[in-house]
Amino acid sequence: MRILHLITSIDKGGAESQVINLAEMQKKEKFSVLVVYAKGEGYWKKYKKINFLNLRKSSNSFRLISDVLNIIKVIKKFKPDIINVHLPYMEICLFLSLFFLNKNFKIVCTKHLDNHLFDKIGFNFLFLGNLITRMVAYKYDKIIAISNAVKKFYLKNKIIDNPKKIEVIYYGIKLKQKIKYKSSINLRKKYKISSKDYIIGTVSRLVPQKSLHHLINSFSIFKSKYKKNSKLIIVGKGNLKQKLINYSKEVKIKKDIIWIDFIEDTVEFISQLNVFALSSKYEGLGLVLLEALSTRTPIVATSVGAIPEIVKNNINGYLAAYGDTKKFAFLLNESSKKVFKKKYKNHLLRMFNEEIMFKKTTKVYKELHS
Repeated sequence: MRILHLITSIDKGGAESQVINLAEMQKKEKFSVLVVYAKGEGYWKKYKKINFLNLRKSSNSFRLISDVLNIIKVIKKFKPDIINVHLPYMEICLFLSLFFLNKNFKIVCTKHLDNHLFDKIGFNFLFLGNLITRMVAYKYDKIIAISNAVKKFYLKNKIIDNPKKIEVIYYGIKLKQKIKYKSSINLRKKYKISSKDYIIGTVSRLVPQKSLHHLINSFSIFKSKYKKNSKLIIVGKGNLKQKLINYSKEVKIKKDIIWIDFIEDTVEFISQLNVFALSSKYEGLGLVLLEALSTRTPIVATSVGAIPEIVKNNINGYLAAYGDTKKFAFLLNESSKKVFKKKYKNHLLRMFNEEIMFKKTTKVYKELHS
């Protein structure tokens, strides 16, 4: 079977990591696999022996048109049996390319987010986003939702009329038999954090979706009310960084926040935290939460999107309503009093196993290809 993955970038992110993981497993099973991307630095290209193709060999003022034309060329040359498209930008590119192709292949779209294609543009474009999302989705033979929350979003908004057209397949991670991590980076030593300091950390893009101003606010409350000797480490890049730094200055905790643009091994980083925090406004799933669970690091997160499908309140972590910064701060303190052990790993093995992800995805492909 010939499988073409179309994804916006292959940088290090939740969706990107899962696509590369899936493509690698497909290659081992002797499928012919090609991963095509259009943006970013191509992080995974350095580490994985998969066939990659960057659509943009040179900068172009007409990027969308250029990308569509290049996708048409790739499809004609590669002749895929299945095209699996991921993330909004590539969905638009593929949709436009279909007007110039004979559709002798099946299309699977993996929906990694519970939002419309143009949600980032603003409320005024909500109707347009809904309409175009429905038009694009009409072309798909099958849709894979990465969580029940994502599936419910598309059915509730009537983007997909037939529930049988969409199937939930969770992200999968590889678990070691013994979860012990020897760190190549000692956070306390490198960033001069006292052994007495309590460390709260997060890994996230610095974008509105992640609501990091809420996390900074909660940390400010936590520090003043519960643990004065504490630090917040924020790992990630994004266009809100300076605004967030300015906000931390407003709430007088700037000196207690450590900003790190990138860490190679996020699991290793999370394993050194006292608590992992995620303050998102919405989440399709949240691979970083699975990584946190694998290290048994206490988790405090918002009860939005698919997060409650991973974090069960007071069973393997704590949940607060979105925007409730006082409750979030209280739970950051509560997380230091309780240890979740066996339940962490059992939950991961039962629902978020990479073998299960691969088998279910392969079944979808074969049913379409038969």
